[in-house]
Amino acid sequence: MNDIDYSLTTFLYPRTGFVSGIARNIDLGGIFDSYNVSQDAESADMNALMSDWRTVEGDIIHCISNIKTEKELNG
Repeated sequence: MNDIDYSLTTFLYPRTGFVSGIARNIDLGGIFDSYNVSQDAESADMNALMSDWRTVEGDIIHCISNIKTEKELNG
């Protein structure tokens, strides 16, 4: 239960790395800007919302797991 993917909330943002970060410093025309795309605004909204709720679910599961562990340790 500890394998929660906290990157889900970045659904609509680009995934960048070190090299692309350096390249963006010299990219005056904005050529390197690319984002995740969806068919329409409604599906993009739905995907982002579902992604957020999956992250909330993961947080709740993580908290419940911590509480169970604490109860087991404390008797």
